Amino acid sequence: ERIDPTIDFDWGVDAPSQLVQRENFAVRWEGLVTARYTADYTIHVLSDDGARLWVVSRPINDSDVPQINKWVDRAPTEDRVIVPMRAGSTYHIRLDYFQKRFGAKVKLSWSTPFMEKEVIPMSQLRPPFDDSQRAVNEIIQPTPPNPGGLIGALMDELEKNGATPDIIQQTLNQLYLNTLLTFEKR
Repeated sequence: ERIDPTIDFDWGVDAPSQLVQRENFAVRWEGLVTARYTADYTIHVLSDDGARLWVVSRPINDSDVPQINKWVDRAPTEDRVIVPMRAGSTYHIRLDYFQKRFGAKVKLSWSTPFMEKEVIPMSQLRPPFDDSQRAVNEIIQPTPPNPGGLIGALMDELEKNGATPDIIQQTLNQLYLNTLLTFEKR
C-alpha cells in the first residue's frame, strides 16, 4: 500500500512496483477530491487497459455503479464523465485500473468550461479517512484571510450576516470566476 500524489502513470512494459508482475495486475486508488470552483467538471480517465471510476458525495460502497465502467482489455483510450461539483466541497473518489498485457498507462485529469484539462493536482487530492474525522474537517474550516479593499469589505459584510467560512469561500470563488469570464469576454 502506498499514497500517490497524483494519478499520471505510463509504466510502458514495466511493472509499477517490484511487488507485482508487469502484466495481469490491478490497482485501486481511493481518496477525496476537493473542487476548486462550482462547475460541471469533466473527469477524464486515460487507461490502457481497463478502468472504473466513482466520484460521489458520500463514502463509496460496493453496490454503487461506477460513472465510468470500461473494464476491458484495450489500447490507450480516454473516457469522460461530467460531475457537478461545488467549490470547496469534498467528494469521495475511487479509480480501479487493470493491466492485462503490453503497455500500461493510467491518468486521472479534470477540466471545466473555464479551466483547461490538467492532471488532478496533489493539492486537490487526499487520502480517505473515517467519517468522524471528515465531519471534524468540514466543521473546522478556517475563514479565508481578509485581503482588504473591495474584496475585504465583501468578506466583512458576509461575516456580519452570519455566512460560514464555506459560504465565504464559495462567494469568493464565484467572484473570481465571474472576473475570469468578464476578462475573457473582452
